[in-house]
Amino acid sequence: MRTLVQVGALGLCWSLWLCASGAAAQAWPSLKYPEAARVQTVAEDVVLNGVPAQVTRFDVRGTEADVIEFFRKQFGERRVENKVAGSFVMATQQANFFYTIQLKTTQPGQVQGTVMTNRVQGGGGRSAIALDSEKLLPAASAVLSQLQSNDAGKQSMLLMAANKASAKANRDHLVNALQERGFRLVKDDERAVEGRAAYALTLSSVDEEAMVTVTDAGAYRAVLINRTRDAK
Repeated sequence: MRTLVQVGALGLCWSLWLCASGAAAQAWPSLKYPEAARVQTVAEDVVLNGVPAQVTRFDVRGTEADVIEFFRKQFGERRVENKVAGSFVMATQQANFFYTIQLKTTQPGQVQGTVMTNRVQGGGGRSAIALDSEKLLPAASAVLSQLQSNDAGKQSMLLMAANKASAKANRDHLVNALQERGFRLVKDDERAVEGRAAYALTLSSVDEEAMVTVTDAGAYRAVLINRTRDAK
């Protein structure tokens, strides 16, 4: 769940610059990292809003200016740079891939970078579980983001949406819709967050678990659905 949220946050930055559609899958490219960088894969195989993606993270000694200059030389003039939520972000397209790099200084002389690579032309598409999850939502809901992941033998789908129905109406609608799909309600936690209604639900079926949160965000209600099952 934590990985999905991290990827979703970076994906919102990426979507400011790119709208992509898919074709046949191909191998992920090898990006060059600063010398002596410690690189780890955060998400090997995810689909963000229908677009295949890969996410890596690296830690390296030095300054943000050093790392920025390294990627400027690698990417050349065709790039976009910006500040997003206080972090430096660089984005560029190279051949059939789009890169988004987010940097932050974790301590003096230490920089952490998160790299999202998206296929500008590459398969994926939304799975049956992603399409079905949209159908769970009350009428007039707006889907803000949708992320699919295949990790450690688990297939996960994270959907973020908003609508103007009450928190209780959202809770009832989602429970009924999931129960119609064979889920049973395991946990039903109602609480107040800063005086506003919020629900945290856990439902389970024979081969799948769904975690649902509904939060009153003022003019809108925020809905988060996370469904997980064994990868087939």
